[in-house]
Amino acid sequence: MDEREALILNKQLHLDLEIVQIKDVRFAEKTHVADHVLYIDKQEMLEFIHDPFFLDLDIALARPGESVRIIPVKDVVEPRIKMSEKGGSFPGFFGAVEECGEGTTKVLRGCAVVTTGTVVAFQEGFIDMRGVASEYTQFSKLNNVVVNAKAPEDSAPVRREEAMRILGLKAAHYLALATKETPADYCESYELTEVDPARKLPRVAIVTLTMCQGLLHDNYLYGQDVKHLNTTLLHPNEYMDGAMVNGTCVVASDKYTTWDYQNNPMIKELYDRHGKELEFCGCIMTPTYVVLADKRRCTAAAVRIATMLHLDGVLVPEEGGGNPEADLMMVIRGCEAKGIRTVGLMTPLGGVEGIGDTAEEADAMIATGYEGVDFVVEAMDTVIGDIEQIAVLTGGFPDSLRPDGSMYINILAITGAHNQMGRHNLCSKVL
Repeated sequence: MDEREALILNKQLHLDLEIVQIKDVRFAEKTHVADHVLYIDKQEMLEFIHDPFFLDLDIALARPGESVRIIPVKDVVEPRIKMSEKGGSFPGFFGAVEECGEGTTKVLRGCAVVTTGTVVAFQEGFIDMRGVASEYTQFSKLNNVVVNAKAPEDSAPVRREEAMRILGLKAAHYLALATKETPADYCESYELTEVDPARKLPRVAIVTLTMCQGLLHDNYLYGQDVKHLNTTLLHPNEYMDGAMVNGTCVVASDKYTTWDYQNNPMIKELYDRHGKELEFCGCIMTPTYVVLADKRRCTAAAVRIATMLHLDGVLVPEEGGGNPEADLMMVIRGCEAKGIRTVGLMTPLGGVEGIGDTAEEADAMIATGYEGVDFVVEAMDTVIGDIEQIAVLTGGFPDSLRPDGSMYINILAITGAHNQMGRHNLCSKVL
């Protein structure tokens, strides 16, 4: 059988992630990986990511266990790159859309690019690399390459956000490109293999509610602002291969970073169960607008796609909070009316009484946290960014910062603490 015949017989997208495990990051004269250490030529990286829009750019390192605070955090990105000749990283930004979701992608696992600096701070957060706050976020476990950018004070917020988003992607692209030929430690393969219908495994998909509300609350699919798109069926490999990029400024504790899209735990869990306990049928990307007519249009389309796929069940994780709860309940009502069982994931930030919308059909809900947790986080020896921003972060207060450098905060200010994909360290306790 030649290669063409093999491709015809197997029409499924097959994605191989070649994993290079990174256990430390250090500055050096050349960017490369040796003995699981990512060495970075700081000057070369600064030249690669240079953007004349910024008044100043700097790169710092933050390792697990170090006394370091990163504040405010804009985005977290895992360095990845296609192993083809085109070698793109984020299709629509730095890569060809035709390659996304299949072929081979090199991944620098265990490290990330974190962007900070002059951002629209009220709905960004912070990451502590050790101490009490570090226990609430997965990002404290990564070797972080922090890009600190200073934007002109008189620049428009939307211009800052665009520049910061591109800056993080470009920095991740640089690291992956410079280490592209590093031998992989192991490989992860993803393919939605055919399932024998006679087995009658339950057919399941994820309805990925995706923020697109304007005013900087937007995500990007293949480089396009999601608020210009309709509900779309996507292969899970597309998410894992960089098709979706974060651009939102929602509450830090439950925002989806680009890293979260690249490492969606729900996708990985359904892949693990595919062909064993269920048949994973894909992801229904559903924009969450602010206008009711748009909400109805997009959620109705999600229900139609779920029906056309003959689904038995869907997972519906919310992104953000407040009015997206209407989209969540619309999907649940619509799917349940079609006999499609639903499980919703959300963070009831105001408690049960504070949920913006409810439905009788929403009888299988998973709460990913609660906002009613205030505490003091200790001072750190090093602060990357601007610690004064805690005064205006959601989860911070005007008097949060104390003279000794410690902070009195609400859990909402910790990036990733309430991840609604289910990736966090919180659990329920029966009193």
